Amino acid sequence: MGVESLSIDSKEKKLIVSGDIDPVKVVCKLRKLCQTEIVSIGPLKDEKKDSTNTNEFIPLQHFGTYPFYYQMTPPQYFQNYYYV
Repeated sequence: MGVESLSIDSKEKKLIVSGDIDPVKVVCKLRKLCQTEIVSIGPLKDEKKDSTNTNEFIPLQHFGTYPFYYQMTPPQYFQNYYYV
């Protein structure tokens, strides 16, 4: 639901909105900015795309991380010294 795509044709001064949205609400919002009118309403034209999907293996990259740093207590102090 909602707007799927939005395109502007500057030569013909048209704004093309496609998706599952109420066109009257879009026009009401745009009328606050400029003169707006609905030219046409219809289903989205399906464009056939060539499916040239090649199954290429893309290896995952492994990034090394820094080791954890543990704060060591000095040996001359006992453990409860730092918690007081």
